[in-house]
Amino acid sequence: MSLARQSALVTGAGRGIGRAIALRLAAAGARVTLVARTAPQLEETAEQIRRGGGAAVAVAADVTSPDAVASAVKAAADRFGPVSILVNNAGVPGPYGPIGVVDPRAWWAAQEVNVLAAVLCMSAAMPAMRARRAGRIVNIVSSAGIEPVPHLSAYAVSKCTVIRLTETVDLEARGEGVRVFA
Repeated sequence: MSLARQSALVTGAGRGIGRAIALRLAAAGARVTLVARTAPQLEETAEQIRRGGGAAVAVAADVTSPDAVASAVKAAADRFGPVSILVNNAGVPGPYGPIGVVDPRAWWAAQEVNVLAAVLCMSAAMPAMRARRAGRIVNIVSSAGIEPVPHLSAYAVSKCTVIRLTETVDLEARGEGVRVFA
């Protein structure tokens, strides 16, 4: 499948699954905006894409900050055109431990990275997608979102939330040409 002239934005693109997704999108022809907090890792991913003949720009940003997300989406649009493919991959696995032992603030911080970031990124990218009546959003989830896992409640609850969020936003936007997938 060719994604030529598509503008993709991938969060958590500095390493792991996010890097692999960004590399694959670039190999299919998409121009990719790489977003994460770790600028050196983003630059490594961008260079890897460029060496392969692709187009990439690295934008260091905290995806839990509305202003940083808005700036990243604007940077993508300025460089490659409005985002037509959004991949919400940024996430954290912990904190680990049972409720009553795990720090509630750390538990809530995981919700901010795993859930709030996806809401912020979709909110920033969706208006241009709706205006063009075209767009695809992929929210990376986990089987932990449908099966309880002891000592992993922060992650499991966040991924369950993102699954339902994805289903809801897809129902809201599909009539406008935008599809959302988990």
